Amino acid sequence: MPTNFTPSSFAIQQVFDILILNPSTNVVEGYITDCKTSSFKNAGTLVYPTGGKGNVYVAPAFVHSKRATLEVQHATWATSLIALQVGSTVVIGSNDNTVQYDRMTVASATAYTTFTALGTAGSEIGYVYVLNNDGSVSSMLEQDAAVSAGKFTYTPATKTLSFFATDLADGSRISCAYKFDSGASAQTINILASKKPSAANIVAYGTVMDICTGEFYKCQILGFAQIDCNWDWALTANGEPSPQNFNLEFIRQCNSDTLATIIIYNEADAT
Repeated sequence: MPTNFTPSSFAIQQVFDILILNPSTNVVEGYITDCKTSSFKNAGTLVYPTGGKGNVYVAPAFVHSKRATLEVQHATWATSLIALQVGSTVVIGSNDNTVQYDRMTVASATAYTTFTALGTAGSEIGYVYVLNNDGSVSSMLEQDAAVSAGKFTYTPATKTLSFFATDLADGSRISCAYKFDSGASAQTINILASKKPSAANIVAYGTVMDICTGEFYKCQILGFAQIDCNWDWALTANGEPSPQNFNLEFIRQCNSDTLATIIIYNEADAT
């Protein structure tokens, strides 16, 4: 790659990697590397003065609604980016609102939950559902302080459900739902009705190719951008994994006329 040279005519094809920085602290909020597509769009609306015979354009246009947008489709999902899209944060730690749904087989009037059910002592489980062969519910048993007909007990220390001997035969299928502690490594993202998506400093890293030599050069798009809050998990039983789609709408900052900046540079010249 020659020094003191950066191409003015180039081809561009490779997707961008994207760095997201907190605008107040400059702390890295995320670095996105598995993009499927990344489209940078510059747009505006031209309005021409018209008049005279034929109502023709009689002068150069005015422009309004100028936009610079980076539209991204990410092959995988990042919890940090989800949090930015909903204006929240990722909280790492135990969450006792996690809900488990267990399906169990009874043996000797006993069954065991997968996790330790949480809640008021004596009503951690509440109800156990007796299942038909097709999984539908045939009857319901209620938790109590002592085992009796139609009543069961739960011992959190051993995760044990105990039933009245004649209520359930060996091999009976049952189910129940209960809250448990997710563990200290869990990540929680709260989607809050009162919050808007975050704004951030954005750097998109790409490459361009000199059309004469075939050499590659670095390209960056920089700016302050609002992160779009619209995303969905589009899941199918046999389809491709759902990508994470998001838009970055660049915003003119205070005391500036710049929406976004494109820099094409030669690494050999960089210091």
